[in-house]
Amino acid sequence: MSEILQSILLKPIEIAYAICAVSLFLIGTNFLVSAIIYMRNWKKAWGLQTPDPPKEWPHVTVQLPIYNERYLAERILKAVTQFDYPADKLEIQVLDDSNDWTTNLLIGLVEKYRRQGVDIKYLHREDRYGFKAGNLSFGLQYAKGEFTAIFDADFIPPRNWLKRTIPFFQDPKVGFVQTRWDHINYSHNMITRMAGLTLDGHFIVEQSARSTAGLIMGFNGSAGIWRVATIESVGQLCVFKSEQMQQRGVEVVDVDLVLDGLVAEGIGCAIVEAAFDSRSGQPDGEAIGVVIAPLVALRIGSPSELTTPDDEG
Repeated sequence: MSEILQSILLKPIEIAYAICAVSLFLIGTNFLVSAIIYMRNWKKAWGLQTPDPPKEWPHVTVQLPIYNERYLAERILKAVTQFDYPADKLEIQVLDDSNDWTTNLLIGLVEKYRRQGVDIKYLHREDRYGFKAGNLSFGLQYAKGEFTAIFDADFIPPRNWLKRTIPFFQDPKVGFVQTRWDHINYSHNMITRMAGLTLDGHFIVEQSARSTAGLIMGFNGSAGIWRVATIESVGQLCVFKSEQMQQRGVEVVDVDLVLDGLVAEGIGCAIVEAAFDSRSGQPDGEAIGVVIAPLVALRIGSPSELTTPDDEG
């Protein structure tokens, strides 16, 4: 009797173990295949340079979806207002879903930059329907740009980011450009080093492999720029099916343009630790904001070519 009972109790454990083992095998196989593809095509992944600039720079809207980011808001606004891009062609949207005093901080910052002649707008929603994706879609209704760049609050885009990404859109088939993330607190402690290594594996190896092999991958939710017509062709910025975009012949440029960001939210850096309580509810919104699209094998230049706001003093 005891053996029968033991068998019954062990069966669910055995099934769970088998599921975990198969899952880990599939994940490991994915990493192995990605590494093999990357090693075979690394010259192709790193070989492409930025195309020549367009004769006339297009209108661009920079969207900053923010939710209770009181410790990071000022830094991201400073960075995007210093973009090296024609002022009459650049619009900045501060999309505030906050329910704490981040709202008052943002209103003051927006007014400050507006007095300096920056085309910057503050938009606040009464509810958080759709979370981050809903916030971006809300702002898109009022956007003037032909293209929309998206940055989370914990990023520091280089001054020349737009001029390094916009030229790729001279190819009418390009739907969006995704740039790689770097880290400002990589060496802070063991946790940030492990998190940074994981992100580097995703951006440098996996994305490069998918790019050079012409495979499908997801938009990372930040540090990317979209052709607005591409978004409108499939609906709104929510969850896009890759098949929808493939049917329209949309292509994606995976750009190795390094963009500083924090290694991980809530760990490893004093400013992130302080902001952790305000970011704890964000992953649900980010999950809703995933955008899927096909990727083509295009990369650009060297990180040493980039300049950040701090470099300019």
